[in-house]
Amino acid sequence: MKKEYNIHNIVKVLLDASGPIAKSVDLHLSYFRCNFKENESPDIIFSDNIAKLSSSSYFIGSKQHLYDGKTILLRDSNLSIQINKKGQIIVFSPRGINPSPFIHLQLLKKGFTFIHAAAVNYNSQGIIFPAWGGTGKTSLSAVILDKKKTKFLGDDFVIISKTGKIYSFPQPFSLYYYHASLFSDTFKHKKKILVGPKGLELIKCLRHIAKPLLLKFPKAEDIAKRFSPDYMAVPVEHVIAKNKISDQVDLKKIIFLTKYSGNNISIEICNKEEIIKKIVGILHYEFEEALFLKWFTVLSSFGIIDLADCFLNMKKILNSGLDKLEYFQVMIPDKSTPKEIYIQLKKEKIL
Repeated sequence: MKKEYNIHNIVKVLLDASGPIAKSVDLHLSYFRCNFKENESPDIIFSDNIAKLSSSSYFIGSKQHLYDGKTILLRDSNLSIQINKKGQIIVFSPRGINPSPFIHLQLLKKGFTFIHAAAVNYNSQGIIFPAWGGTGKTSLSAVILDKKKTKFLGDDFVIISKTGKIYSFPQPFSLYYYHASLFSDTFKHKKKILVGPKGLELIKCLRHIAKPLLLKFPKAEDIAKRFSPDYMAVPVEHVIAKNKISDQVDLKKIIFLTKYSGNNISIEICNKEEIIKKIVGILHYEFEEALFLKWFTVLSSFGIIDLADCFLNMKKILNSGLDKLEYFQVMIPDKSTPKEIYIQLKKEKIL
């Protein structure tokens, strides 16, 4: 089964697979599904074929990581990667996989980068809300999207160009029990029972114990992801109407969200350098949590990519793309609601 995706004419992806990898890649990229024009070639190919080492002679990075000059085999992730002379990335895996890290590598080559943030087109102004996971960026953007002249750009990742544009990257919403009041219609039709905070720690422990076993059985891993009771992945079109999604807009403001131990919502002006440090750190923390950063380090250790250049390119893109904007940090008490944050931003004329 072949499917094609064009991400804003920046990165093109070909899915040539079935099974878990086909489901996961299509779930993440369904918004960008298209048909390539004649003679268009993909920047990334995802396949469920097993790419074996083509030579009996190969480099051993560890017992889990092997490289024969063409194919890198990551045994612990059940994953093989090839990067050819044209820079095309080919990913082989029988298991479900998030395509974002490989898209990120291709974005960096072309003067773009992912950031971990929610983003909206607010009265024709691009506003991003970088934050740690669980800080409330999804909830705040949901409140803002209820307002007139506001459109959605992204909930988890968005693309920033070196020229200062935000490009949308609509992905499945990861909805937790605490999103129920904001996405009431979606929760009415949900087919999953979601657990609260007391059950989350137990689930985290069970996942850690089961992870080595699930990696050996891709179908079991796919089932475990679909039935995980801590959150549900909902296609973006089930949450946001298509006419409420913006493709791109010029970036005007950065509002960094962070939780703190105080009692009142506090807003302060920041500088660009401080914001960039945090954005770079949080993106790579998210990548590390999902093993993406580990894949990058393995590729770099075999000389396939230059990880130092990746970090440097990202910083250069952000230095240029985030220049001459308005920068704010919002410090949020743990019990503050998204509506309270929105009211405070309006009161201080930031929105």
